Amino acid sequence: MEQSIPSALTLVIAVSVAVERVTEILKQMFPVLAKEQIDETKEQWRRAALQMLAAVIGTVIAWFGNLSLGSHSGTSTYVLIGLMSSGGSGFLNHALDAVRALKVTQEATAKEAVAKTKPIT
Repeated sequence: MEQSIPSALTLVIAVSVAVERVTEILKQMFPVLAKEQIDETKEQWRRAALQMLAAVIGTVIAWFGNLSLGSHSGTSTYVLIGLMSSGGSGFLNHALDAVRALKVTQEATAKEAVAKTKPIT
């Protein structure tokens, strides 16, 4: 499982970049999506619409690409990939932090194992 985390993260990053590009194209085609609203309520609706649009785009990309997470594939996996890829940089930063923590833990475990096998002189 530990080996599949970096590959799943790579997959989500790639889909996230694709989602961002498609979303930017759609924002140029439909300026109402790009223009920030002065009214706070309208702005919240605009942001929510962009987030939902990004999730749908990510799901469609995962579906067309027949993408999977490890041994998991299918409609629910496509939706999960779509949701994760629409999370933007906040999600990706959190995921990278988790991978870094996993790496530090593995390095500490390896050092501890080596220390136990060395004879004390």
